[in-house]
Amino acid sequence: MLPCFVAGKTSKPTPISVITMNTYLDWLAKQSAITKEWLLATQYKAEPGNVRLIPDAKGNVIQVVCCVADLATLWGVGSLALTLPEGVYQFSHAGKHDEQYAIA
Repeated sequence: MLPCFVAGKTSKPTPISVITMNTYLDWLAKQSAITKEWLLATQYKAEPGNVRLIPDAKGNVIQVVCCVADLATLWGVGSLALTLPEGVYQFSHAGKHDEQYAIA
């Protein structure tokens, strides 16, 4: 089996938060101070196609933020497979679109 496909449980996956421009501020309000500060310091703009890796104090990726135009369109997350560093990731919300995102 290719390493990009996992069966069963693995080490804790890195969460991917898929947001829209309209949901960004509500999502941001629920995040840790470190996440808020990182997004501010790196001048993250919640615009479709923008992705940001959130590091911990040691520089390890602990979260991914991906802004899409429409949550129902799977192509909004299609570039993640090409842009994310090697690792195990999981969409952080149990949404009805997660299966579509996995296809992209």
